[in-house]
Amino acid sequence: MTYLILSLEKRSQRDITLFQEDRSKFAKNQRFKGDLAYQGGDLISTPVKKPKKRELTQEQENKNSVLNECLLNTEFVLSKYFELPRNNLD
Repeated sequence: MTYLILSLEKRSQRDITLFQEDRSKFAKNQRFKGDLAYQGGDLISTPVKKPKKRELTQEQENKNSVLNECLLNTEFVLSKYFELPRNNLD
């Protein structure tokens, strides 16, 4: 099973740093999916970043599309779940 990485805390640390601090809570071979903020993490699937002055291959674009669709759908659901009344944000 693959878990999607979500950072719900508002801290000034980078997402990958927060993830690495909590990594010990999961099995050593557990796989994860994350956005580009998690690039370079062990066992984390992230979108392929476009190289300078070059284009992505069709295979890389397809991989990014599948992964991004999963990430966007999850973020949309969570945004509705954690939505706060407007007057609490002022």
